[in-house]
Amino acid sequence: TDIKIQELAWCESQQRERIKVWDVGSYSYGILQFKLSTFLNEGKKYGILPKNFTSKEAELLIYSKSVQIAIANEMLKQKNGWMAWFNCGRKIGLDRVSHFAFLW
Repeated sequence: TDIKIQELAWCESQQRERIKVWDVGSYSYGILQFKLSTFLNEGKKYGILPKNFTSKEAELLIYSKSVQIAIANEMLKQKNGWMAWFNCGRKIGLDRVSHFAFLW
């Protein structure tokens, strides 16, 4: 449900789209606090970003709420996909369901 993605966004960033946080040796960005490498790799993997998309291009798009949610939707469809947001995922109960499809 879209309630869970909203809960995840609240836990990760208080739903702030333009937030950048230093975390475990690198920055996390945006509403769902993606690392640049995760955003780029998972975005390409699921066809949300073009295969030839560069890190520089990803830096310009990483704050996009809709792109972050699209990537997260695909990640959360996978078994244990919630683990990308381990602490918040557990807090909001993502560890207790097999997969989600979010539309927000």
